[in-house]
Amino acid sequence: MQHDLFHVYTVDAHSLFVVRNLRRLAVPRFRAEFPQLSEIMSRLFKRERVYLAGLFHDIAKGRGGDHSVLGEHDAFAFCKRHDMSDYDAHFVAWLVRHHLLMSWTAQREDISDPDVVSRFVQTVGDQEHLDSLYLLTVADIRGTSPKVWNAWKGRLLADLYAAASRALRRGITTPIALGDRLRELKDEARSSLAA
Repeated sequence: MQHDLFHVYTVDAHSLFVVRNLRRLAVPRFRAEFPQLSEIMSRLFKRERVYLAGLFHDIAKGRGGDHSVLGEHDAFAFCKRHDMSDYDAHFVAWLVRHHLLMSWTAQREDISDPDVVSRFVQTVGDQEHLDSLYLLTVADIRGTSPKVWNAWKGRLLADLYAAASRALRRGITTPIALGDRLRELKDEARSSLAA
């Protein structure tokens, strides 16, 4: 059994909690817990990819080396052994490799900086990867410990998701149109003052 400083559960128990958290997003009676995430889950083309990524994201912890890279190889090999397409196997492996990216970016970088959003979006590449990564990130944080998830982290992740989605709609090379961002900030300020 492998523990680390952030997880109160063993890695195997944590991984099962992550899959459970993902599954709850697909069950209508739990929709009120995370409505936006449940909506995203309902649009996922192949949910099994995010479930497999949840199962494999920390599988290589304790083996020495970067667990994300080692886990990426394990996930890809598993998917191919089980006759998943190359695209789906690479998709699952990519999620495992990058499962910490969104959390790291949202919590440790300035997500109002267009360059930060641009770098993040260049790694993510498309809406399908972004949606799956967002779901996996929230499920992972919530599966770490009952005390780790909070509204602040939720807001940061939601803001990064929104900025990345806008960037993907505009094209990766122009993630944030300055005029649009200024209008958004003015609207937020008006809303805050009116409240």
